[in-house]
Amino acid sequence: MTHWKEFTWEGNGYIKTAEAPFEEWEGRRTHTSGIFDFAAGTGTGTVRFN
Repeated sequence: MTHWKEFTWEGNGYIKTAEAPFEEWEGRRTHTSGIFDFAAGTGTGTVRFN
């Protein structure tokens, strides 16, 4: 989901595949969010694993 008025984005999902040493993370839910900087043509954000 993108919020163009505030130039932010967020999303939810899950980890589809994971390899050693992180294989126990497979199937866990994720949440991502961040901010677009159109002047620089970049964005920053965070990823949270539940």
